Amino acid sequence: MGKVEHIIDATPKTREEIVQEMVDLSDMKDRINFRMGEKVIELMDNDNNPATAKGTAGEVYKCTKRFVEQLVAVFDTFGWKLFYPDVPWSMYRACLGTDRPIYWLEKALQFEWSIRDLRREYNLEQGKPIDEEAAAVKFVLKTEGEVNLSPGLITVKADDVTTDNFQQGGQYLVDVRPK
Repeated sequence: MGKVEHIIDATPKTREEIVQEMVDLSDMKDRINFRMGEKVIELMDNDNNPATAKGTAGEVYKCTKRFVEQLVAVFDTFGWKLFYPDVPWSMYRACLGTDRPIYWLEKALQFEWSIRDLRREYNLEQGKPIDEEAAAVKFVLKTEGEVNLSPGLITVKADDVTTDNFQQGGQYLVDVRPK
């Protein structure tokens, strides 16, 4: 093999330039993960033995069997048609954990959800507790008369919350679930 030379740019960079390079690398990583998944599937089709193909991919990519399986599952489910450069790889993986991955990816994009938002909304639809933090928070509301509350998160005024305040973004959130 020939000698490989690394050319290093000695020009000092600003913090913004360095951060932009980091963002670019992160974007490339997501695209590369999709490409790697595509290649594993090609190898699986070629080998007629998915286990051998996945083992080879793990060796070549220097990653775990679980990660190879995630590469395959994400690409097999979403493909290039549903690849969005602005969507992180972790969002695709989170959508795989739902009963309808494409539907939940589209909802997450439509409402600009974080992964935490996606999981909360999915769990609410499934009738599961939102998360340990939210499940542990209890609120007592000052109300006059009857109040109809449906499952989900509602926003209330600070003076309506009397105990165990959970503040997020200047508003108090109340976790309401059926008993």
